[in-house]
Amino acid sequence: MSLPRRATRAPLSLVADGYTPEKCRGQRGRSEVWAAVRASDGRPVVLKAYASDRGKPLADTWAETERELWRAAATSGVPALLELVAQDPPVLVLERA
Repeated sequence: MSLPRRATRAPLSLVADGYTPEKCRGQRGRSEVWAAVRASDGRPVVLKAYASDRGKPLADTWAETERELWRAAATSGVPALLELVAQDPPVLVLERA
């Protein structure tokens, strides 16, 4: 007897122009994290978005707060923040090792 395969879930509107989601890496009540690939150069990345950020001005989002934390933590050994895609909801794009 085999267990049924778990279907890959569709992203939380986590489709960001120029990125192709590959696999959900984590989903909690308020955020999703996806392994993805940047279309322009094939670079592996991580996409992260917060459900509660929908419909908010960018300055009032968790993604903007987290972007500032990543900037403050920028050092060797810490994944680099590549960009924040300003869409609804905003999507953080991080370096993937």
